[in-house]
Amino acid sequence: MMNSYPTQRGFSLIELMIVLVIMAILTAIAIPSFQAYLIKANRSEAKIGLMSLAARMENYYNQNNTYAGATISNIGGTSSTADGKYIFSISSATLSTYSLLASAQNSQASDTLCGNLTLDQAGNEGATGTSTNPTQDCWAQ
Repeated sequence: MMNSYPTQRGFSLIELMIVLVIMAILTAIAIPSFQAYLIKANRSEAKIGLMSLAARMENYYNQNNTYAGATISNIGGTSSTADGKYIFSISSATLSTYSLLASAQNSQASDTLCGNLTLDQAGNEGATGTSTNPTQDCWAQ
């Protein structure tokens, strides 16, 4: 006599566990890559902000024949990036020189490669992180 019960089809527990392990491996690879991408994107926003402030400093110099006395507010600059990942400041301003600083904040502070970004009147680009070549590693992206 024939069995009248239909054969059951589905996934075994082993197959489901293998799929879960594969998903966990892919997630472990994807999350750090995504976080590194976000850090680079925020760094780009800081570079744009510093370059904008540098242009405003040059305008201030053309009007006053000195960089001394320049502040973020009197040059019409912004004090931070839109998302607050970097805070901008004029770290020094003399008669003929200035230095701008973008200080990493919040989650961006975990950027150990570049850390804080700097820019001066001569266009020298710098960073306070662990990079041995900040112009290449932090500014040329």
